[in-house]
Amino acid sequence: MWMIRKLNGSIRHGHLRGTAQLRPPASDPSIVRSQRPWTCGGGTEGHLRHAHCLAGAARRSATSLLRHGLPAVFALTTLGAPVCALAHCNAGEIALGRALFRDKNLSIDRTTACSSCHKPSYALADDRPVSVGVYHRTGTRNAPTLIDVGQYKFFFWDGHANSLRAQAVFPFLARNEMGFSSKAQVIARVLENPAYRAAFRRLRPAAGVPVRFGEIAQVLAAYERSLRPAPNPLDRYLADDRAALSLAARRGLRLFRGKAQCARCHLITAHAAPLTDNAFHTSPVGVGVPGEQVGPLAEEAAHFSVRKRFLLVESDAPLAALGRYLVTLNPKDIGKFRTPSLKDVALTAPYMHNGSIPTLAQAIDVELYYRGLKLGYPIILSTRNRQDLIAFLRGLSAPLRKMPASIGLRCQRGLRTGALRAVTVDVGNADSGDGHEALP
Repeated sequence: MWMIRKLNGSIRHGHLRGTAQLRPPASDPSIVRSQRPWTCGGGTEGHLRHAHCLAGAARRSATSLLRHGLPAVFALTTLGAPVCALAHCNAGEIALGRALFRDKNLSIDRTTACSSCHKPSYALADDRPVSVGVYHRTGTRNAPTLIDVGQYKFFFWDGHANSLRAQAVFPFLARNEMGFSSKAQVIARVLENPAYRAAFRRLRPAAGVPVRFGEIAQVLAAYERSLRPAPNPLDRYLADDRAALSLAARRGLRLFRGKAQCARCHLITAHAAPLTDNAFHTSPVGVGVPGEQVGPLAEEAAHFSVRKRFLLVESDAPLAALGRYLVTLNPKDIGKFRTPSLKDVALTAPYMHNGSIPTLAQAIDVELYYRGLKLGYPIILSTRNRQDLIAFLRGLSAPLRKMPASIGLRCQRGLRTGALRAVTVDVGNADSGDGHEALP
């Protein structure tokens, strides 16, 4: 079952013409009652019986709100036994997104898939300093892990995407990655596959409407949101399983929180460890551009269009080294990059935004040296301290969560039978509407 959840308190019943109140049938125990009425634009009073009907109403209403510049207030939320542990996807979308993620045909020369750079054996990161795309073209940045990527606020090293849907499809239009020159090319390549055509027909509530670029983004994002790790030793330790971390790892945790000061950016709370602050900081490997060239380069970049800046980033290493500045054009952001999560960090070498640090031990030394420069005094760790810190960091790895068998079966059947018909919509932010506004 599904419900329309009210997100924006600025809209009340009666403020929008044509709204009606939907309430669940009292006899249905799978419905969790909301303390406020559920608003469904253009609907009539009735019961929440069919997910695909409700999803269609939500999509139409949300799209109308966005077109008229009004606050968008709708999101679909799973109730009862969910299709997966996530609020914004279903098993059919995950299955289709997984297929697209692994399909090399979805690049201009049919040689590169998303999984070519986000490799399962490296925690969905790349073992090369920078990724290699179509026609053996190399990029300028290291491909980070996608583990728990649904928890991020910003995407890419410079944060130029603020939604998972936008992040999922930028590579299609990147010359050195998938190499397509337009959204239309991407759509045409996807629709070459009859299985994909059939899957989109089953997942979309409006038959006969052409597949849109934002819908390709939606299913890829659904798959990427599903990439959740099982609890790692640190998670279990914070949940009062004191045996989860070895003695050396516990000493490393104390160093991480204390003397080494890693937790200033890689956050650990009393009961959770996101291991990132979702903020941007000056990279310890520096800009990599001679100081006298930084100013002129930044000034030149400021005159480029947004699209040109992001197209050049993938091939122009000096420009890419400007980091967050390319998004904000604030000189204070020159050389700043997003704090990566340290989940599975032992598996994701090489390190830093440009892949310039080959080992975990070297990454620790670089970080400590840079931290000492900022503090005004060196952070000195003994050999044993370093070994303990590495033991702790190795304890941040865990396999991906396995889908329950029943859900896995639905994933396998979803593309064939059309049994999974509900399409979720999340509006009210950049990850909204048909996806076009937030995408490149």
